Amino acid sequence: MRVELSASDNLAGVKSVEVVLMNPSGTVSHSGSAIFPPAKEVSGRVELTFPQSSEPGTWRVASVMIVEAAGNTLVMDRDVMAYRVLQVL
Repeated sequence: MRVELSASDNLAGVKSVEVVLMNPSGTVSHSGSAIFPPAKEVSGRVELTFPQSSEPGTWRVASVMIVEAAGNTLVMDRDVMAYRVLQVL
């Protein structure tokens, strides 16, 4: 699975993004991350490979974590993401 992303930070610059997906029954998570040279705007993708034994069905985004070059971290869970601009294709 591929997650396309873009993120921005107007001061130190985005350093990494992690995406966590939750299985349909809500019992197992799977994550992937992308690391960037710090930049005010980044875009890229996170590649996630699921084991063959993974639960079939619709996996949902459980959280997104963005780390900027100064070490500050933004973690957005499902509740927080409801109030942020995220485009899911």
